[in-house]
Amino acid sequence: MVNEIPDERFKRMVLANQYRILALLDDGDSADFWERAADVAEQGWPAGDLPGYERLEEAALQPLTEEDQVFVLDVFTIYLLLQDAADAGMKPGDGRRVDFPGFDGNHEQRFLAYVDHLLREDRFTHVRSSSRDYNSHWPMVETYRNMVAAWHRLGRPNRLSQRQFDEIVAERGRPIDLAAAIGQ
Repeated sequence: MVNEIPDERFKRMVLANQYRILALLDDGDSADFWERAADVAEQGWPAGDLPGYERLEEAALQPLTEEDQVFVLDVFTIYLLLQDAADAGMKPGDGRRVDFPGFDGNHEQRFLAYVDHLLREDRFTHVRSSSRDYNSHWPMVETYRNMVAAWHRLGRPNRLSQRQFDEIVAERGRPIDLAAAIGQ
């Protein structure tokens, strides 16, 4: 008679094994972190204590929708258009640059994760960002929604006139409701 390993134990065994492999592969300071993570998995501690669990939980509660994907693609397209226009000599009326700020790593994680995915797929890598990690450290979704709405009102042009450029850029200066932006 063959004894079967219960699913939960099997999952934890596999996870602990993966963490131990990461510990062996890590040539930096994180090897101890992965060893401790393997211990957590093996000892049956709450799943919330496992590395990466919080992000998985967030993704399960608020998955990225097709609408969200289109939104991020529109935002990248707008910044590409703004940067092309700026490179051609147009200057924003607010005097700021047109580098893509990214999304807030604390409150807009699913959007930031999708940006990371697009960049790993070599899409939109030519759009200049104001930060290396595309983390704006400030909620941006509401601002981007205003910019996307303006671009749609203008007919979604693939080249911007000075008037169109100014209209879209003006949307990033509108005040935002911070509580609404972070979902509180």
